[in-house]
Amino acid sequence: MIKVAPNTHIANLFPLKNVLFNGAQDLTDLVYLDACIHTIGLTSTKTLTDNWCLIATTDATIADCDHSNVLYKVDGSQMTGLNIQRHDSYATIRIDKMNGQPDSNNSALPIDWITFEKESGKALTMQMSWMGRLYECGVDGEWYGAEVC
Repeated sequence: MIKVAPNTHIANLFPLKNVLFNGAQDLTDLVYLDACIHTIGLTSTKTLTDNWCLIATTDATIADCDHSNVLYKVDGSQMTGLNIQRHDSYATIRIDKMNGQPDSNNSALPIDWITFEKESGKALTMQMSWMGRLYECGVDGEWYGAEVC
């Protein structure tokens, strides 16, 4: 399980993408199982909350952050004061066991998957490509060393 220090600076959250997403892709390669990354407690509306998590698992559905079959987990209770939202179509991302790519609903366009905002007006988003690569960029500006989206 991924552990994040309390009050982690927002710019330091994005290296977690490599562990969470790439770990799920590696699992599909090693054991030939579909993996899913679930966003629990997040909606498509920006919300100030610590009650959320991102979980990589082989289970297609999960109900809460206390799920038992967890491969990797990022827990929002370890990061306070974030306004956070997810893309409205991607509460769960399935990683295909054949090619390790996410199910992107047949779109080649990047998806603003998760958007974080610690300081008002300085949001960063984690964009996902149809190949499964994750990139961070600043929404409406260059914030925390990230280029503008």
